[in-house]
Amino acid sequence: MKTIQCATHGEGELVFVCEHLQQTSHDGVARGVFIFFDAEKTMNAWCKECDDRATASEGQPDRQPLKFDVKHLCRTCFEPIRQLNGGGILYR
Repeated sequence: MKTIQCATHGEGELVFVCEHLQQTSHDGVARGVFIFFDAEKTMNAWCKECDDRATASEGQPDRQPLKFDVKHLCRTCFEPIRQLNGGGILYR
């Protein structure tokens, strides 16, 4: 598990999120949450819009790598976003 130094909560578990989920922490808009834990057990989370873009590009012959503006949050900052979105969908 990787950690981050949060200005609000101190040292905590690192969560990588898309820019849209970071925006949710500011505006309270539910955007859907998809969650994946990588090999190092670090949580990665993205919204429905980002998931739809990734799904739409899958298998396309001219597929370009998707670029996401990845942000960093502590797990405590991320928790209200996850709860607002019904807990999220876990990818395995």
